[in-house]
Amino acid sequence: MGRPTTRVIYVDARDPEEEALWQAAQVLRSGGLVAFPTETVYGLGADATHEEAVTRLYQVKQRPPERPLIVHVTDAQQAWRLAHSVPAQAEELAQRFWPGPLTIVLPRHQEVPRVTCGGGDTIALRAPDHPIAQGLLRLAERPVAAPSANLSGAVSPVTAGHVLADFEGKLEMVLDGGRCRLGIESTVLDLTCQPPRVLRPGAVSLEALRQVIGEATWAEEPLEQRYKPRADVVLVEVQAGSERLAAVVEEARAGGDRVGLAGTAEGVRGVEADVVEVWGRRADAPGIARNLYVCLRRLDEAAVDLIVAEGLTGPGSEAAMHRLRSAAGRIVDAEHGQERPGGEELAV
Repeated sequence: MGRPTTRVIYVDARDPEEEALWQAAQVLRSGGLVAFPTETVYGLGADATHEEAVTRLYQVKQRPPERPLIVHVTDAQQAWRLAHSVPAQAEELAQRFWPGPLTIVLPRHQEVPRVTCGGGDTIALRAPDHPIAQGLLRLAERPVAAPSANLSGAVSPVTAGHVLADFEGKLEMVLDGGRCRLGIESTVLDLTCQPPRVLRPGAVSLEALRQVIGEATWAEEPLEQRYKPRADVVLVEVQAGSERLAAVVEEARAGGDRVGLAGTAEGVRGVEADVVEVWGRRADAPGIARNLYVCLRRLDEAAVDLIVAEGLTGPGSEAAMHRLRSAAGRIVDAEHGQERPGGEELAV
């Protein structure tokens, strides 16, 4: 017998073909796995109410079973049926940000399988803002658990090619809708505590959340090592005009490493590395976020030994910096040259 293959269906993201979405919906309804694009990253989908399908999703992704999954829904009406209770804050946030890149954590309804929620009593809910995702959810007629479609702890996927690099032959279908628009995961906000806590920064900023619900805080939890390329990552927290980035690259190359450099157009100018990836200009935080994972994957494809990444500052850079700090094995202070560990190797 030959190796199983994953069926890839190309879908127009602007006007998805109903037949393609129907085929994918049938796979989900029968307990299969389908990867599909959202506005953030590609998701690896399973019927959130089907315990065997969700268990297989965990196994294929190599995800620890205690890590809950984000459940994707068409709208707030479907979402609230999966929650035990819905505070007014959730209604206000959904009205402002859904469909869109905000995940809301609420108490789990008892009919939702615990396995979908990492064995816990809360559920993470999101209505994606993407025609393919919305069409698939509508035809599936059930909520879909969909973490990012990559091996657990690795760089998230923003193209169907990224998905296949990890999962060719391991799932039934991939809907290829092209590159994801935002390129970085949703903001995750926990409403089961007061004040609400941002568990993961994303495309919706803390300031935008506060404009709707008032007080909200960052969660103070250990930084886990996630979003990690195969190559080791050194994050240099660069200030404008710092020469530390070039010094770190030069030191690594002098030691014999093939070095990849990732940073802004301003930051990498004049720095000599073996491979250089530019993820945007310093003033364009959305553009940097959109290109972040693409650049990291390209450097892996270039077979570098070490990735030196330029740190980011300024409004809108929180989500990208969270990913870089998580991916980094070590972080260099640009001003003083002092080093500290990056993301800890906890459950990913």
